[in-house]
Amino acid sequence: LARVSADVRLAHQVEVGTSLSLGALLVLVAPAAVSLGVAGAVVACLACLAVLLRARRLRSGPDALVGLVAGVLGLASTAVSAVWLHPGCRTAVCLVLVAAGGLTLTKAQPGPVPWLWWARVTDAAESLVLVCLLPALVVASGLFATVESWAGR
Repeated sequence: LARVSADVRLAHQVEVGTSLSLGALLVLVAPAAVSLGVAGAVVACLACLAVLLRARRLRSGPDALVGLVAGVLGLASTAVSAVWLHPGCRTAVCLVLVAAGGLTLTKAQPGPVPWLWWARVTDAAESLVLVCLLPALVVASGLFATVESWAGR
C-alpha cells in the first residue's frame, strides 16, 4: 500500500510538472502564433481556452492553479502580442477582453447556480474549442493555402 501511495504521488508530480511545462510553452509560443496573423491569434486564443476549460475539471488545487495561471497568462500574452504586432486590431482585442471579463463575472456571481446546466454548457464549449482548433491550425500553418495552390485555384 505504501508503494502504491508513493507511485500515485510521483505520478501527480509528473502531471503537475508536465502541465507547468506546457503552460510555459503556451505563454512563450503565443506571440509567435499571433505573428502569423488573425488565424494564428485565433489558434492561440483557442489553445488558451482549451487549457482554461480543462482546468475546471481538476480537483487538486495545484493542478487547477497551474491550468488557470497558464490559461490566463497565455491569453494575456496573446492580447499583448496582438496589440503590439497588429495595432489595427486594438478594438477587437478590447472587445474580446471585455467579453471574457463579463463571462468571468457572470460565472463568479454569488447565489444559486444550476451546476448541472453550467457543466453541460462548459462541456459543449470545451468540445467546440477542441473541434475548432484543428481547422484553425491548418489555416494558420499555411497548409490550406498550399493545398489550394496545388489544386490550381
